[in-house]
Amino acid sequence: MLSKRKNSKYWWYKFTDAEGNTIRESTKTTDKRKAQELADKRKALSWDETKLGHRPEYFGMMLCSNGKTNLKKEHLKMTF
Repeated sequence: MLSKRKNSKYWWYKFTDAEGNTIRESTKTTDKRKAQELADKRKALSWDETKLGHRPEYFGMMLCSNGKTNLKKEHLKMTF
């Protein structure tokens, strides 16, 4: 679910993960379409980690508001 907070220009998402925890985070974007894409990706990642046991290892990786990482592909080490 997407929403805007009174004191924020950014879209926020909220969902309940597979373990029943409420996840509420800022998308850090003002574009609603991009915000929905980021929320969907985050929810899918949460499901993969919780239900499928996928635990990617990140080394200084950030997901930017454009949906891309801040590092080049060769700098990332992903293990499943």
